[in-house]
Amino acid sequence: MIKIKALAPIFALFGFATITVAENLTLEEIVVTAQKREQNLQDVPVAVTAVTAENIDAMGIVNTADLTRASASLSYGQGPTPNSSVFRVRGIGTSVVSIGIESSVAVVIDDVAQAQPGQAMSNLVDIERIEILRGPQSTLYGKNASAGLLNVVTKSPTEEFEGFLETTLTDDHELKVTGAVSGPLTPALAYRVAAYYRDYDGWAENVATGEDINGAEEKGIRGKLAWQPVDKLDFLMIGHHYETDSNCCDLSHRELDPSARLFGFAPVTTTNPHAVTNQGKNNTDPEVDVEAQAETADTSSTLQINWIIGELELMSISSYNKWENATSSDLDFSSYPIFENIPFFSIDGGVVSDSEIESDFFTQELRLRWQTGDRFDHLLGLYYGDIDTDRRTERNFTPIEYRANATTKNAALFGEVTWRLHAHTQLTLGGRYNREDISVDFNDLRAEKRYQAEDSEGRWLGKVALQHFLNEDIMLFTSAAKGYKGQGYDISPSFDQRAADNPVQSEDSRSFEVGVKSSLFENLLQLDVVGFYAQTDDYQAQNSEVIDGELVFMATNVGKLETKGLEIDANFLLGQGLLLNSSIAWIDAAIDEYPDADCYRDQTLEQGCLPVAPGSYRFAQDLSGKPLNNSPDWKITVGARYFQPLENMPFDGFFNLNYRWQDEVLFDLKQNPGTVQESYGVLNISAGIRERSRGQYQATVFVNNVLDEDYASSIIDVSSLYQGDAAYMHLVPRNAQRYVGFRLKYLL
Repeated sequence: MIKIKALAPIFALFGFATITVAENLTLEEIVVTAQKREQNLQDVPVAVTAVTAENIDAMGIVNTADLTRASASLSYGQGPTPNSSVFRVRGIGTSVVSIGIESSVAVVIDDVAQAQPGQAMSNLVDIERIEILRGPQSTLYGKNASAGLLNVVTKSPTEEFEGFLETTLTDDHELKVTGAVSGPLTPALAYRVAAYYRDYDGWAENVATGEDINGAEEKGIRGKLAWQPVDKLDFLMIGHHYETDSNCCDLSHRELDPSARLFGFAPVTTTNPHAVTNQGKNNTDPEVDVEAQAETADTSSTLQINWIIGELELMSISSYNKWENATSSDLDFSSYPIFENIPFFSIDGGVVSDSEIESDFFTQELRLRWQTGDRFDHLLGLYYGDIDTDRRTERNFTPIEYRANATTKNAALFGEVTWRLHAHTQLTLGGRYNREDISVDFNDLRAEKRYQAEDSEGRWLGKVALQHFLNEDIMLFTSAAKGYKGQGYDISPSFDQRAADNPVQSEDSRSFEVGVKSSLFENLLQLDVVGFYAQTDDYQAQNSEVIDGELVFMATNVGKLETKGLEIDANFLLGQGLLLNSSIAWIDAAIDEYPDADCYRDQTLEQGCLPVAPGSYRFAQDLSGKPLNNSPDWKITVGARYFQPLENMPFDGFFNLNYRWQDEVLFDLKQNPGTVQESYGVLNISAGIRERSRGQYQATVFVNNVLDEDYASSIIDVSSLYQGDAAYMHLVPRNAQRYVGFRLKYLL
């Protein structure tokens, strides 16, 4: 009874009045590799959320964007192109379009960092575990990660044959088939192959043609080969190839002044009649003559060698990746052939931009691990990465056609030592010296001008963590870490020699954490609480501007940021077969210093848009103290998994629930009030049956966004296209609409 009373406030949160705790149930122990070695999640002095294969299935997580269902500290913003979609951890993250700027949140798959942000937005097939690391992770991991990191671990080859086949169908016309097989070839050689195919018509309609839009056809395969020729020497070869052909994602009008004129002369009642009539937060349908197109191919190969030499463990990871992406976008957001009847114009239709990106990424990492007695664990490593990216962009209306090349060479020496001060206390010290060399070669093909530059930078990074076990169930920890994201060139149509000579400065962060991890009431409750405070200098943010009739995304440095918050993660068992989980994050992310920021459209003197000097024609605003864009104050996720034995049947039943709520968010760094997305909550449920003996088959019916809650993943002010008249575009994602599906999984 004492245990029940102690948990009553938590149970009340989920609406349960009477609880019976089953004594024979325990929460599973989750093993993670957040510190480059296998550890119990509850013993790691790092703020990390681990999502197991079972959780991925229960929550209906099918791609990396769905991971926001598992962690309240993680948010995702979908953009119109693969490289403009972004993850944010604790409010920090950069939606980058330029090939010369990397993301603040790194994504590592099977120990290899992904070079381009678009590579992170992938299907999750045959996954063993995903770890969401919060805060700077710049010491142990090969890629810069100034805000956080997603560590994805796929399943390995097995010693016995196994496999599965899974099919998903939805009422909004999605078909997805995935499968995997694994087993031994010889006593020393094992394999695993996983593949998928997905065909989806899209969640919106292009009202200009009546056709479905914002869909995709995707396919891919990943193979693993594990070889142990002799004892204590292991080879793991990994290769994958993914392809995507999509017509996603076109923006739709959220607000449009009926008296506005596109480019100042074409009435919107003619160019966008549907938008004039149906504008609003519920308008999901674009109105374009050229649908967005994105063709992507991602190919990689990795070789991991693990060799134990006496007391030493040596690991080598070599990888090569090629990522290709070709996109086409309608930049006037209209189906009207606006230029066809204008004299001296030989353009059919409207403004269209075509872009091609090809990125080659090579990495080599060496790690040496050893122990000194029972008190010291050591890790020493070397890392080298070489990213070479080409981009060609052409626009049919204004004289913009360029070819650009950006390179980043990253070399680092890193190490970490864990010192067991005594039986219940240990200290971890980590350090890294990071050297980056960057270059740019920008060739303006229309103006016949060429801009070249190169730069380099070195940085010392480090972390310290102290942890103390009060007993075998409760661990206290505190840590401090320094994060870093390298400088880069903002490659856009407006690139010139000034941009070449002044790259976007590097981003530096300092983070402090204090927390407790606990397994209570005979491991019926796992409760983690973390408080954090962080400062970020020269935060790399992105603005959207309309330049020469084109929507252009530009990177810039914000002076200083200050973020602080509290995170609570809880998993607990109730009754027989009822598992509840919750993740709550309160995050206060604010701009500490940014005194010379651009004003937003129609911002008045009273609203802070002031001349930079007496008599000056340039106006600016002071954003110091303003909230950071794309960062809600509160996020809450709540989940429930219930298992019901069906004694007279060969299968059991289950029910899953996931609810995610977030506070209102401002999308514009310049604080434009027209880009506010109000608070919203999304409820997903699923139910089904599972064969009892070994789970040979499982049938699931799911409903995503049960309450049909509308929300936007981005809102952009495009009033400059209409000579200053009010105009906002937004992207309403698929998960902002209710849809129903059926999933069948069969074990081979």
